[in-house]
Amino acid sequence: MAVLAQISIVEIPSISIPRFIGSFFFLKEELRRTAELRENTTWDLVADIERLRVNLGIEQWHIFGGSWGSTLALAYSETHPDRCTALILRGIFLAQRSELEWIYCGAGARGAWLLSTVFRINAEYFLESFSQKNEKEVIRAQRREAFEAVISPSDRGDMIKSYYELLTDADETISLGAAQAWSRWESSIAKLLPNAQMRANSDVNPRWARAFASIECHYFVNQTFMPDGHLISEEQIAKIRHIPCIVIQGRYDLICPPRTAWDLKKAYGDNLDLRYISDAGHSSSEPGIRVGLTEAADEFGSL
Repeated sequence: MAVLAQISIVEIPSISIPRFIGSFFFLKEELRRTAELRENTTWDLVADIERLRVNLGIEQWHIFGGSWGSTLALAYSETHPDRCTALILRGIFLAQRSELEWIYCGAGARGAWLLSTVFRINAEYFLESFSQKNEKEVIRAQRREAFEAVISPSDRGDMIKSYYELLTDADETISLGAAQAWSRWESSIAKLLPNAQMRANSDVNPRWARAFASIECHYFVNQTFMPDGHLISEEQIAKIRHIPCIVIQGRYDLICPPRTAWDLKKAYGDNLDLRYISDAGHSSSEPGIRVGLTEAADEFGSL
């Protein structure tokens, strides 16, 4: 029987399908709680996944991962293609420099904020008054400006590197302030419609904000410990092209833009089924995303 394995280090959507044995796990959970950065690289995590498979006595399994989990799912499957029977991915992140610059650096990040404004005004048009929409967009602009304000203007050329220096500062006041600004920015564009709880995590749960920002920035400042374009190179994709893959992608995903999923589809070929969710952003908790993931898991249940 195939095993559905969730390898996202961030979140697990609620999937309950009787014919799957669920092997759901958070990679390096203790490190995620403490923001430990030692022995915490993409390839350490790939080794952890394989070690878990061996310890559980699983011959082959389906791999499920969203956002950073999609990166890790691809890295694992390209390293151990003989152990993977199917891939279910969500919110594709290929860990390319261009993707990081889009969301965090310079004009790309400001473009993400601008598009989030356009998309959300359209989505909320019939849901609230103009004055309410205007107020929320002002709040989002403040989030973006707050994200930039932590870094001096002269150091904004590489926001990831500059944030990393603050996040690893020995002064906890400095590191926590940077962690909360980083987390607030990403949370503010994670869903098509605003989500107060995601924003609140950054404000009322400093431990969560510190771990989230520190580990994420640790990977990004190190280019996720891979050459740029590694996962989507022909050499790597050729190893997994035979594995059936379903990708669930929010059409209004501003953290992992739909273009990246399309690039993966073009490289992968016909064995990858790319499904856009027309009313969703990035988060796996978006209703359309949850339905799409459940349907994908159901389709692969007989493999």
